[in-house]
Amino acid sequence: SCNAADGRYLEFYKGQKYSRAEIGGFLSNNLATGAVVLVASRGETLCGFVQLYFIPNSLSLGKMAILNDLFVGPEHGRNGVGRSLMESAIAYVRSIGVDRMELSTGIDNQLAQRLYESSGWRKISDFQYYVHAMDSVCVV
Repeated sequence: SCNAADGRYLEFYKGQKYSRAEIGGFLSNNLATGAVVLVASRGETLCGFVQLYFIPNSLSLGKMAILNDLFVGPEHGRNGVGRSLMESAIAYVRSIGVDRMELSTGIDNQLAQRLYESSGWRKISDFQYYVHAMDSVCVV
């Protein structure tokens, strides 16, 4: 299920552990507010997912997509699942007329960086990104 994959993603990324109910509620709320989740599967097995959020883009007076989560289960890595999800996300965003996509990844996530750069993404070094943790749950 998508909940299980999202749970594995959270554990992989920051060691966070949430119940299936918490993850399901989070995903349901995101979908209800306009997020899009694309999944990759083989038969009944969920291999990975990508989650997109949409926000206004004041520079173009249009919308911008934020590729917030891209996860491929470790057992499905290195066989095109991530690339397929990335290509599907780009195609979807183009098809709905969104004019810009952004993503971020960990400085130490070399595998993801290679995927992004080989998929046409370019690193922007003109900006600094900051995070303000509003409570103790935010791990940076």
